[in-house]
Amino acid sequence: MTIPLLPFIVNGAPYIGDAWVHLRIAEETVSRGQYRFGDYNTQWPLVNMLIAVAILVQGMSPLMASQIVPALAGMACLPFYVLCRKMRLSALTSLFGVVFLSFNPLYTYFTFSGAVMKETASYYLVLSLLMFASLKTRRLKEGYLTGVLLGVGLVLGHHFAAMIVALFFLSLAAYRVAEKLTGKRGELKLLGSIGATYLLLFVIRNLIIYQSIGAWIPEFTFSDLLILSSCLVFVWALGFSETKGLLALRIVIVSAGFVICLLFLRGGVLAVLTPTDPMTISELRNYVVAGAVSISGLVYALKRAEARSLAVPAVGWVLFAFIFSLTEEGLIVFTKALHYFGVLLAIGAAYAASVVSRRFRMGKIIILLVVIFLTYSSFFGTAIALRGLGAYSISEVSSVKEVIPQVDGISVHGDVKISYLWSYLTKGKSGVASIMSLPKRGELMIVMSSNRQTGFLLGYQWASSEAVLQRLVRYNVVVNSPDLAVLAVV
Repeated sequence: MTIPLLPFIVNGAPYIGDAWVHLRIAEETVSRGQYRFGDYNTQWPLVNMLIAVAILVQGMSPLMASQIVPALAGMACLPFYVLCRKMRLSALTSLFGVVFLSFNPLYTYFTFSGAVMKETASYYLVLSLLMFASLKTRRLKEGYLTGVLLGVGLVLGHHFAAMIVALFFLSLAAYRVAEKLTGKRGELKLLGSIGATYLLLFVIRNLIIYQSIGAWIPEFTFSDLLILSSCLVFVWALGFSETKGLLALRIVIVSAGFVICLLFLRGGVLAVLTPTDPMTISELRNYVVAGAVSISGLVYALKRAEARSLAVPAVGWVLFAFIFSLTEEGLIVFTKALHYFGVLLAIGAAYAASVVSRRFRMGKIIILLVVIFLTYSSFFGTAIALRGLGAYSISEVSSVKEVIPQVDGISVHGDVKISYLWSYLTKGKSGVASIMSLPKRGELMIVMSSNRQTGFLLGYQWASSEAVLQRLVRYNVVVNSPDLAVLAVV
């Protein structure tokens, strides 16, 4: 539960540049006493209001208040644990699923859950609604009200997260109807009422957003939408039968999704500027172990309607991202899908632990060894990310704050990381030009410590320090500190 707080605990500042955008909106909301819908980042008010409430009610400093978002994301392990229990898994194996969700080496968990952004603020609600769909209750009115309130929070939280749950509800409702038609017992009344209300809220809210700000990037063509629909329907259709052939095909598709993740993350297939070191044998071993554990468990997990319903958006979007584009736009779609594909893999891991604990005498020892291995294998990625291009330190923030008055009125260039922080500290009065445009004589370039060590952040891409700095023919170093350097082009 405390893993998402690691960046703030270690560095003393938020993780990911989006944090500064939401901090500024929250502070403006507190100072005005009202919330205003305006640009893109105000259209989903959940994250901004969480920070604003923490400032007002708890009396926290803005930086400290921002950590309510990763703290809430860390608590998402609670509904995930309940979901596993409702899927008839033991307490031990459900806890193993939580560990796998937190330490899956395929994706450094806290780089998502530790970030102060819209999707992270919605993560707890996503898992709560997944859990809620698995509950059986006779108190229909109370259940309906709770489900709808969770749904309202999610549609006000993030568009992609809300869409994942919308697809989940549609898929689960179809599977439940099929079970009813074949004479099986299944909870449909509560699911249907909540799902129908949620879908209505989701559609209305997104129409309002579209009228306010138009479409968001990436924009899909009609053919893209047809391909996406085909991917989703294909994965969904595989869940309507228990024949061995279709069961095997489900596992093949999920395995393909796992391989696609490796290709996106470490395969070098993307036509983007992201220089990375070759994959080592030990790194490949980590992925093989994680994949074997999760996918072997999904053989059993996908017999449950809840797991099959989650597979539709999680796997469907991963497949679509690979078909859609191997450029930055495809990377954006993939990154969003990966957050929820990881939840599906964690459910599979919990089922794998259940099989091991029941069939092997030393099952608990095997589970413990896998837990130790996962924690160990995730440590290296975590350590790198904590000092990477997405991480801010409190000393960097202080250094930038000191430099701003000294360069007032001078054109400044820098990467995405410094751009977010600069806009926040100047309250939007001045900005940082992109490093993609070369500074002219008399202009400045800001180089942070992470830029020197790792490179320069260009949105979802990054460039090495050498590739950027060698473009500057002549410059003087006018400010030089461990956290920050200011270069003046001559």
